[in-house]
Amino acid sequence: MKKFLNSMNPMLLDLSTGCIIYGIVGEIIIVAVGLSFYQEGLWKIILGFLIGTAAAVALTVHMYFGVVESLSLGETGALKHTRKMYILRIAGILVILVLIYFTGFCDAVAFAAGLISLKVAAYLQPITHKYIVSKII
Repeated sequence: MKKFLNSMNPMLLDLSTGCIIYGIVGEIIIVAVGLSFYQEGLWKIILGFLIGTAAAVALTVHMYFGVVESLSLGETGALKHTRKMYILRIAGILVILVLIYFTGFCDAVAFAAGLISLKVAAYLQPITHKYIVSKII
């Protein structure tokens, strides 16, 4: 496992770790607060937050590989590829939101809160790198 983590890009590992930490802390808060107020629909909120956090990790990985591939292209090719990858990520999130809206299998607000883990992970990246990731690898 340590060999696999050493082969990963440190920034990708930092952002993924930040998303996962946000997801764990968020789920603990949702369960702690939700048991007091939302006994009925709590599983939908938990599932929505979990799917949002997983989508944020998937977006992080997709962005990383999109940037790596863009670096090997020329200037115009890189610009086109970056735009194409951006549209693909946005379309994927919109498809998930439409599925959530029409099926109602989870909470859309909790999904959005889980999706924000990517932003939180970006702000926490120096901290996660210094105190967590650098200790692992």
